[in-house]
Amino acid sequence: MVSQPFLEQFKHIFETLLFQTDEDSGVVLFDCSVRLYCYADIDSMCAAEILKKLFFQEHVIWTLKPIRTYDDFDRRDFKPSPDTKSLRAIILLNFGSNLELAREFDLTDNPHVNIYVIDSLHPVNLTNLYDRNSNIFIVYDEESSEYPEYITKALKKESEEEFQYNSVFTDDFGRPITLDEADNIEKEPKRRYGTSIALMTYMLASKLLLKDNNMLWLAIIGHTSLYITKRLPLLDYKNHVDTLDAEVKELNDLYISNRLHRHKAKMSREYFPAMDVEVANRLAEMINSEGPKYKFDIPLYDGWAKFYGYKLPTFSASDAVYGLITLLKTKPSASVEFGVEIQWVNDFKGKFEWLNNFHTALDALDSKSGWILLKASIDLRKKLQPLIINGGARDYCLFF
Repeated sequence: MVSQPFLEQFKHIFETLLFQTDEDSGVVLFDCSVRLYCYADIDSMCAAEILKKLFFQEHVIWTLKPIRTYDDFDRRDFKPSPDTKSLRAIILLNFGSNLELAREFDLTDNPHVNIYVIDSLHPVNLTNLYDRNSNIFIVYDEESSEYPEYITKALKKESEEEFQYNSVFTDDFGRPITLDEADNIEKEPKRRYGTSIALMTYMLASKLLLKDNNMLWLAIIGHTSLYITKRLPLLDYKNHVDTLDAEVKELNDLYISNRLHRHKAKMSREYFPAMDVEVANRLAEMINSEGPKYKFDIPLYDGWAKFYGYKLPTFSASDAVYGLITLLKTKPSASVEFGVEIQWVNDFKGKFEWLNNFHTALDALDSKSGWILLKASIDLRKKLQPLIINGGARDYCLFF
């Protein structure tokens, strides 16, 4: 389907979920459900947590399935049972926009189900923007300059395909010619990251007047994670600083606890609760002046921190990102070896063991008790950091 403006698409998600009627019985369904497929990275997890909070407020039932690769899908994911009459939406977080979704998902038995893709990776598969794929919605940042171009290309490509389908081409002897589709396929440009989907999802909550400080913190973590993991250049990171600053100021003027505030974040900054503020500032100035000598060209950048409450720690967004990366990518046995107590989820075995890490990291995003896991994960990261720098941490890492 040709994409609609950002907010209108998100509104459509909620409008199609509320008080749907069963086509067979005419009974109003109050238990409409959503399937969330979440890519295993921090930005996607933060977006999922924001959506879960919104669904809770709107009394929408949801299920979440973590995804690392295409192989993590099974037949039931691509072809939902016709008995799942309450299912109204499938939401793909940070993957799927490059797939031909109308071919991947068989919804012939579920014509009432829509597919929503919220993906920070560009470009998108143009077939997902075709008019005939009316149940597919590509959600995008309304400030993006690329999507009008995608839509124009999609309309042109769809029109050309319909012309070829309805036309018979022959050679000089009247024999049918089979067109080589490869002749009409443009070389796909290198995929790159755009706006954080956690930030996009937060802006939905903001415009629907459902935002809160916890959602904002998740958006900040998601946005910061793209920069920390080098998927977003500094200039693109800075483009959203003013927007997030305004949100922080609006929501934190009257907060006593769980406050967010702005600070200058040091690259690879670790959690030092006992460090004097003046010492920290001098250290930042020293790194800023001496860093370039060691090819450390951008040691300082704008960031935010969260105060979790009286006698509780304060974490910068970069602290949180490094902690979450550690939970997501480190073997649980490492915490035992280095003497750091972490309450890992331990519900999955064999080839599904990676899900223990995923759900542990997800627990660390909890607004009330997540700080315990975050602090422990940062402590473990500090133990692992010398090995990471020297290339000796491979035995402690999960690769997926």
